[in-house]
Amino acid sequence: MEPSAATVQYKHAAMSSGVSIQLLMLGKDNPNGSTGIVFCRQTWAEQTHRTCPGRYVLEALGVDWRIESERSAAPMELFYKLMRAGVVFLSPCYAPATGKPLDRLTYRIALDVGDVFNREIVNAASVVIRCGEATLMERVKPAISPKCRDEVHPDIRNRFNRWTKERWAATWGTPCSLAGAWPVKPNDIQLR
Repeated sequence: MEPSAATVQYKHAAMSSGVSIQLLMLGKDNPNGSTGIVFCRQTWAEQTHRTCPGRYVLEALGVDWRIESERSAAPMELFYKLMRAGVVFLSPCYAPATGKPLDRLTYRIALDVGDVFNREIVNAASVVIRCGEATLMERVKPAISPKCRDEVHPDIRNRFNRWTKERWAATWGTPCSLAGAWPVKPNDIQLR
């Protein structure tokens, strides 16, 4: 139930960077994968694949991943640059991916662990965007509600779902749709 060592290291780097956290993206997307960063894949081939939710997150933020993929050896370098620019990516739940749904009690415990682990950054962030299952973080919502917005998860399957396709298109299918959520842009990241 605990976050991976890579996730703990990433959070520590975000909190000790001295940078104001402009935007926190919360989304359940393989948080304990090899990078430990939500929406971040190990290779550019994985990151830029049309089925990767992280590709659409980068596009909505206004990041030109085509140029960034030539500048950085791996997507994780870009995600760390974004973190140093005040854009952080966490998960609401750090349960290990087993390929099977968690029972209700285990899932509730995993959400509680996520709430505690994320709280410091949630409180520090100017804007919090909760994607998909991250909207289940109701216990911290009163603390973040004025600065929080909920979005459909950037998973491409939501693009074709009759209940979510319009919301998906408005956020994840529209380049730069979230660019205003982090007003102070860095010089070392290529933007559209």
